[in-house]
Amino acid sequence: MQAEAGLSLWIEHNGHRVLFDTGRSGLLLDNAAKMGIDLSTLSHLVLSHGHYDHSGGLAALSPILPTDKRPQLIAHPHALLPRAAMLGPLRLRRLGIPSIPADLETRFDLQLHREPYPFADSFVFLGRIPRRTYREGRGAMGRLWPQTRRSAPDRVEDDSALICRTEKGLIIFSGCAHSGIRHTVDYAMEVCGDSRVRAVIGGFHLRSAGPLRLLNVRRYFQSQAGTQLFACHCSGYARHFLPRQTNIAVGNRLVFD
Repeated sequence: MQAEAGLSLWIEHNGHRVLFDTGRSGLLLDNAAKMGIDLSTLSHLVLSHGHYDHSGGLAALSPILPTDKRPQLIAHPHALLPRAAMLGPLRLRRLGIPSIPADLETRFDLQLHREPYPFADSFVFLGRIPRRTYREGRGAMGRLWPQTRRSAPDRVEDDSALICRTEKGLIIFSGCAHSGIRHTVDYAMEVCGDSRVRAVIGGFHLRSAGPLRLLNVRRYFQSQAGTQLFACHCSGYARHFLPRQTNIAVGNRLVFD
């Protein structure tokens, strides 16, 4: 197995095969093959947001998909827009999808949603996550180019999450949690009408969090007895201070029965 700074999760539930993000490059194809996963059989592709380290494998994935049975590509509309890190008027680096396939609409059934979108029996794409309660998730990260030519501060409004509803509670898959991991979990419970959070898996965006924010996040999950945490990707060393945290890496398999 080979690792890179990005995130891609393969999820199987009730006969559905869901790919959550595509990592930074086409490396996910090699890793999937080594794990015995046939990515061409996926039923749904969910993009947590449009940053390159979550969408960079899209160009490599597209050619292996059959055109006669298009999987759904589920994302917020802003996920497909160009974005960049800026220094004044200068673009330092592109932050958006490195290469959007020209045949995107041929390969995928595009489902772009700002609001929660239930699909495949037990899954819910959260759409835009409100940032009402906590201080995190309120800043901008570079610039975004909407349909007009003028850019705007990129507040990563497309940041979303994927929920799998099970009989024992919610399993929440977070890409980066630019909205704040507490906002993400709160909104998942609100949308699904279920306060039982079984597990939270993915990026918690704590890599540059200060001591006070980390303490508040720790207390938040301490109050949720039984919730398993699998913080990775952009969670940084702070993940070691979270309760019931299990470290995961490329190639790991998690089974919830």
